[in-house]
Amino acid sequence: MNRSLSLRFPSVLTHEERAEVMTVVGDHGARLSGWGTHAEAGVTYALVEDVTDDGVRAFRRRFSGVRIDEPPLIVLDVEVCDPNAIPRLRQALAGRAAPVGVVSALRTISGVLIELDDARTPLAFLMDLIDAEVGPGPAARRICPLLELPDRALVRLAAATLHVPELDETRLIETYSEPLLKRARA
Repeated sequence: MNRSLSLRFPSVLTHEERAEVMTVVGDHGARLSGWGTHAEAGVTYALVEDVTDDGVRAFRRRFSGVRIDEPPLIVLDVEVCDPNAIPRLRQALAGRAAPVGVVSALRTISGVLIELDDARTPLAFLMDLIDAEVGPGPAARRICPLLELPDRALVRLAAATLHVPELDETRLIETYSEPLLKRARA
């Protein structure tokens, strides 16, 4: 069974600490597929695949303070061009009416660091909420995933964006992107 999870370490890991994580991952037959660090927030994320129960127990024993999320969280660093919009965005993501899938929304100097459980709140909804609070597009904000986005989240985002609800992981995204690329070139 291909079991994936994300690890959240409460510090920026050194090269040696990362090597230790990679050793534990490898010792338990798992595969580390990505790292993400947010220095300002003082956190490091790891995306681990093919994890067993023994691997999960080993992570808990070996690394104090690690938070394990299964399925893996989507982690986005949202930089906002208008600093006055940051408190409004954080309130929308962490206030009383926040989406249930937002695990954390930490204010940073230039925006908000968001941890999302996309099984509870779709990525497309989160993107719409961000755009509603700060304005759409790169002129208003920059969104940078700290971990690779899972295929399931990308497909659901594409289905919502393209207004093709029947699009799922069994269908090829290229089927829909090629006509869009041709139109853009014309």
